[in-house]
Amino acid sequence: MAKSVTTSVRVGFYLTDEFPVAGLSLALDVLRHANRFLGFRRYESAIISPDGGAVGASNGLVISAQYGLDDAPRLQYLFVLAGFDAERIRGRRLFAWLKRLERAGVVLGGISNGAFVLASAGLMDGRRGVVHWEDSAQFAELFPDLETPNRLFVIDRDRMSCGGGTATTDMFLRFVADDVGPAIAEQVSHQMLLDRIRPDDERQERAAVNRPKARSRVLARAIELMEENIAEPLPVAALARRAGSRGGNCTGCSATTPGRRLRRSTATCGCCTRAPCCSTRRCRSPRSPPPPGSARTPT
Repeated sequence: MAKSVTTSVRVGFYLTDEFPVAGLSLALDVLRHANRFLGFRRYESAIISPDGGAVGASNGLVISAQYGLDDAPRLQYLFVLAGFDAERIRGRRLFAWLKRLERAGVVLGGISNGAFVLASAGLMDGRRGVVHWEDSAQFAELFPDLETPNRLFVIDRDRMSCGGGTATTDMFLRFVADDVGPAIAEQVSHQMLLDRIRPDDERQERAAVNRPKARSRVLARAIELMEENIAEPLPVAALARRAGSRGGNCTGCSATTPGRRLRRSTATCGCCTRAPCCSTRRCRSPRSPPPPGSARTPT
């Protein structure tokens, strides 16, 4: 059942050069359909650029803005859209405007790499945020004090951010559900031919070249764990244990693949009780390392 709301809110979208147009289009579509099912214009949109002029998207389209920083209307929400090289987006005027919005109680958000801009302006302190997975390592390096989980989107109090692409749809469906009720969000998702609304704790999708699941489940999980612990890397033994590596029988295997190297590096050698395994031809039974403090018995 939809919540009873009768007033409108204005949602602003600030466009940076080479912004991802899909993020803008998908967000506007969710709001448009929500207005339709509500029966009135709950969501008013405002397209904003630095000077009110047109902005080129990363796919070559040129989008005309309605407002500039100096004449932007009063907003309740503002989302920054940014794509490649978002860490280079600077500007005293832009940052001052964003800080004024924060002081006025405006909810701030980033689409795709928009959180780079908010973080550069000092507006993500104490909050979690995400960017597109391709740039998440750089984001974590530039802003080491920020928590950056590998998630489709994050809503942390008055900050909202998503990795862009179809995650934009999921974040705005969640936004609508929280604002006017899940029933309207479900109607919108059906209208947009979605089979489900993905929750915020789902991981961002990876390009096929970075998805080793088909070759090694253990290796895929190890990569995930390493990515999630960039600031404080896990010891190899802990990494292997949490990834599910159990040593096992590696008869005839050579340490030529990452998965095999991981298994060898954490197994006790069956011929000389060394860890990592000595990888000699006579080694036929590497064993998992013993618990800390326990003695190894030579064989």
